Amino acid sequence: MGNVFSSKFAETFGPVRRRSEPVDPRHMDVAASAQACYEECFFHILEHLQRKTGSRRLALAGGSGQNSLANGKIFERSSFEEIFIQPAAGDAGGALGAALTIYHEANGARQLRKMEHAYLGPGYSEGYIDRLIAETEEFVVGGGGFRVRKLSEGELLTELAGKICEGLVTGWFQGRMEWGPRALGNRSILVDPRRPDMKEILNAKIKRRERFSYYYPR
Repeated sequence: MGNVFSSKFAETFGPVRRRSEPVDPRHMDVAASAQACYEECFFHILEHLQRKTGSRRLALAGGSGQNSLANGKIFERSSFEEIFIQPAAGDAGGALGAALTIYHEANGARQLRKMEHAYLGPGYSEGYIDRLIAETEEFVVGGGGFRVRKLSEGELLTELAGKICEGLVTGWFQGRMEWGPRALGNRSILVDPRRPDMKEILNAKIKRRERFSYYYPR
């Protein structure tokens, strides 16, 4: 996979860091500065848009719509009061737009359908899951990989809360998968947010992200 930036970037900010090389303060400075510059442009555009339209409602799409750090500051740094961010705001959202276009053309719909939720991905019936467990029972029970138990909703939530309090990381799976790159409740990682080391644990052991810190000049 090639670089997503031009050679001019490396000429200006220094040599490109290879994946195997450590992240040093210079890399953090460049990344944090890029985020700060993006936010400066982003909120300038939002301010202009709000002045031109007078609207308190905002809809965001496009790849930049996935910038969670900036999105989390919209209420604080703008006059918008209601926000909708398309869950698949990047290129993948084009598939949803194409499907809606065909739907309206085929049905002669005059009014656009609202996107009520983002749970548009695949789902699995309880019967399918039971069959999958049965087919892999030798591995599940005899192989020592993991154990399967059926719990009531109350038992599940009680045990889950206990595991989270113990500092364990839990994968949550229910219903149909979310459309887009953000976990919205059906495919999520649940942890104890009170633990100061939990972000480091997630990044290093679960998400395999490089160590990184955001900081901004005031």
